Amino acid sequence: MPGDGQTLTYPVYYAGSYKTLYKTFMQAVMNRYAANSNVGYIRFGLARGVPPQMMAYSGVTAIADFNTVWENYIMEMTSMQKSLQQATVNASGRAVHLMAAINQYGSPIQLAAIAFEAQNAMSLGFGFGSLGLQGAT
Repeated sequence: MPGDGQTLTYPVYYAGSYKTLYKTFMQAVMNRYAANSNVGYIRFGLARGVPPQMMAYSGVTAIADFNTVWENYIMEMTSMQKSLQQATVNASGRAVHLMAAINQYGSPIQLAAIAFEAQNAMSLGFGFGSLGLQGAT
């Protein structure tokens, strides 16, 4: 994936130690800031796009098959965030608003995966947004 003339490498967000460490980070952020009345919302980014090498890592060749891998990751991470939010409510009586960062990937862009992420966020009571979400015209 090109970026300013460089090849960018990304972690495999949904696997191994990255996911475990990111969950620990989210827990620490929620412990520190979720009960703070100066914090209006928290939005954890779960990825920065999904480069083709992640499909290869997952052992899938069809983007539709990768969508299932991706959706499972999104559900796991957002469910975990929801449980952290609920724990904060139980401990402090205050619910910080959580938002989901919607990601785009694929060529063509996987609009069904984007819709899944938005629907998942709504079902959990999260807001959602995206920086740079775009579609072909």
